Amino acid sequence: MHCEKRFCWVIGLFLMVSALSCAPQFDRYGLDGVSFVLKKPIPPPKKRSTREPIDCSGRLFVKVPNDGEDTFQTANHEMEFEGKTYPLRLQVSTYLYRATLATLEQCTFSTSDGLVSYYRNIIEQPAMRSFYESMLTPLREIRNKEGFDDSAYARLIIRFVQSFAYCEQFTGNPKPPVATVVEGCGDCDEKSALLAGLLAAEGFDVCLLLFQNHMAVGLGTDEDGFQRTDYLYVESTAVTRPGLSDGLVSMDLAVDPVSIGEGTKKFFRSDAGKRIDDLYEQALVGLNEYRADISEASAVRFSGIEVLLDDVEAAKKSVQHNTAELSYDEKMYLVYASALIYCTYSPDSEQDMVEWLENYLAWTAKFENSEAEK
Repeated sequence: MHCEKRFCWVIGLFLMVSALSCAPQFDRYGLDGVSFVLKKPIPPPKKRSTREPIDCSGRLFVKVPNDGEDTFQTANHEMEFEGKTYPLRLQVSTYLYRATLATLEQCTFSTSDGLVSYYRNIIEQPAMRSFYESMLTPLREIRNKEGFDDSAYARLIIRFVQSFAYCEQFTGNPKPPVATVVEGCGDCDEKSALLAGLLAAEGFDVCLLLFQNHMAVGLGTDEDGFQRTDYLYVESTAVTRPGLSDGLVSMDLAVDPVSIGEGTKKFFRSDAGKRIDDLYEQALVGLNEYRADISEASAVRFSGIEVLLDDVEAAKKSVQHNTAELSYDEKMYLVYASALIYCTYSPDSEQDMVEWLENYLAWTAKFENSEAEK
């Protein structure tokens, strides 16, 4: 199940980088010609070698190495979270890396039950426990130093996995989570497997969300969940916040959520997170107000426009500078779309996001009135 052969472009709302083939690509409603620029744009996918699957032997489990049987390699990694950059030195078992690749490459599957079993096995096999502990050790240090609660810690783990590059794979079975870390990249199912394993190891209620052509992670919540489930949608392939709404993810689940582990911890939005969601809904209402008047002619006029979302003042100036040739409806459509892009993809801290969105949407109301009076 690999993203290159999936309809990954139907996820969500907008496409930030058109070169991507499976990281979340968004229905842009005629905004294909617009370039939205954030501080950390999603890089093009990496390329990697392909692996041809052979018949599955049924042996999915890798034995836990005895003392002295293993060596370790260091993977240097860097991630950003809540406005800070964290360098990480990740210790990975050489034995586990080689053994899981050698064993798991042997498996093929032809039914949904076989697919579910495959993913559960590559995530939950006993030998993986030491790997998850090794990955979580530096993240726990960050949590303790910063005083994060469980939900902030869950967001830290999510951002950790999102910070690995996206890379394409056209044949062969999904890499095990160990290989995603060692090789520094993965596609949607591989990164989702890593994320689900880490969250489950920390006791969170977590599942895999399988679509016909995509995979994401579900994070347990007491709020309204994704598509009438008890889980929030979490995208593993790009920087997004937990809880993209049903209206943004335009695919239906192919199977029921696939539970991973036995965790019970739920995710709760912070006050800042709730405020971001409120502002997001405000921007979405504005976008929908002008959507009906966007046409193929609008798409032509949008072509070549660049909106800088690096900071709020740059966003305002670039919108004003680039909309002179647009109609009133097109201008306002682009204004609200810019807010939604920022809200969906920004790597800023939650508090910085609140300040950016409040400032931008307050300006938007004034801009809307001034344009309407012309």
